[in-house]
Amino acid sequence: RGMVDSWLGGLSDIVIRPPRRPYSVSDFGPREFQYDGRAFTRVDFKLTNDRGQLLECSHFLPRKEKGQPLPRVPCVIYLHGNSSARIEAYDVLPWLLPRNISVFCFDFAGSGHSGGEFVSLGHFEQQDLRVVVSYLRDNGVASAIGLWGRSMGAATAALYAGADRDLAACVLDSPFASFTQLAEDLAASGPISLPGFMVRWAIQEIRKEVLARAEFDIEELMPIERVRAASAAGLFVAGMEDTVIPPHHAESMAEAWGSDDCGFIKLPGGHNDARPDWFFKKAATFLEQRLLAAAAAALRPPSERPDIVPPPQPSKKPAARLPPLPTEAS
Repeated sequence: RGMVDSWLGGLSDIVIRPPRRPYSVSDFGPREFQYDGRAFTRVDFKLTNDRGQLLECSHFLPRKEKGQPLPRVPCVIYLHGNSSARIEAYDVLPWLLPRNISVFCFDFAGSGHSGGEFVSLGHFEQQDLRVVVSYLRDNGVASAIGLWGRSMGAATAALYAGADRDLAACVLDSPFASFTQLAEDLAASGPISLPGFMVRWAIQEIRKEVLARAEFDIEELMPIERVRAASAAGLFVAGMEDTVIPPHHAESMAEAWGSDDCGFIKLPGGHNDARPDWFFKKAATFLEQRLLAAAAAALRPPSERPDIVPPPQPSKKPAARLPPLPTEAS
């Protein structure tokens, strides 16, 4: 039994305690920088999630002119993958910042430099995302909000999108539709073919282990059930040689997406292969168009917005305040 427990503990670690991606804040470069002839700034700060864990955050936005308020522009929240961190967002900065879209990135709890012992493949990460979205809306620095997620980050975006009708658009790169289905897919494609009853037994044992250690149920990780309520535009993408999350997961989620404004792109390569420039350009254009449309729609009076839904009840907690911008480059 001790050997079985050790084996199951190792498997649950793959799910909830993968290695953290090491990086240094100095890897971000200077806080004040020029790109494509325009001035930008990076604001680093911490938010606290609903479980009292600190989330390390960075917001890249147009530089504030002296004596002027912060520019209110569309914002894309980048959601990193499993065993990764917010520095992953650097891949999208050259494609979004020149379009006057700010980029917000953060380490999920249990990842990078943020607090927390475990990750949850989207279960608690969607709550972290909700904290970030509330922060941006409470501070009025985003005229519209979109999401760009990869792997675990894409699954998180899918879990969240159905609950936020004010979200403008989502780019979802390699999400899984259901954790149980993913586990069965990986077992079926492994070097040793296991009978179905053994795979089901192992999944149930891992479920118990994860529930006891990290307090969430892996059987509830079913993003495909949540995307049916999504009203934002969606763009799904998957690598055709992906053996970590097979591409049929993204394809089935695109078919189930609640909004008619949805597409699916097939790319060559695997799960962690670099995406081609043409894809980044297409995804950035997709987000830009939907974000600008959402920002313009938000300016119209309610009588001209027949699809408007009642606003959420105001939080009893005081709104978070935007940290002061750095005064000099570092």
